[in-house]
Amino acid sequence: MPRRSPPQDSQEKSPYTAQPRLISAGELRFYHTVLEPSFGNRFYIGVQVPMTAVLRVNDEQWDRAAGRRIRQKRLDFVLAYAKTFRVAAVVELDDLSHRDSERRRRDRFVGRALQEAGVLLIRIPVYRKYDAKRIRAIVNRRLREQRMRDRAGGV
Repeated sequence: MPRRSPPQDSQEKSPYTAQPRLISAGELRFYHTVLEPSFGNRFYIGVQVPMTAVLRVNDEQWDRAAGRRIRQKRLDFVLAYAKTFRVAAVVELDDLSHRDSERRRRDRFVGRALQEAGVLLIRIPVYRKYDAKRIRAIVNRRLREQRMRDRAGGV
């Protein structure tokens, strides 16, 4: 029988505190200036979505490396079609942390896994000020290209 932790002394400080918000200040700025105004009518916009909500791993591979590699990863934003909630694209913001070698390795893995699953990944550099019109055009172009590939492939 598993041992239970003793009850916490009411004097003891909890190790848990609330996060100030679900996303970083840069992600919040991107959401409010680009994503919500540009795509809020067409898509559900998920923030900090677990990678396991976007990708499946077969049961045989789940407990091996494939499942472990996606289990704790989160995606900055996911655009899903509002009526069906089918994933249209993953949007990742690349800030300065993406220059770190460990982060680049993570980014390569995420990109490869999404590509193998046929999920569109759009990487956007972080800026102090976003050109919403330009980014909207880029995202719409990439979505169109993905739809054309899906149709050509019979998806």
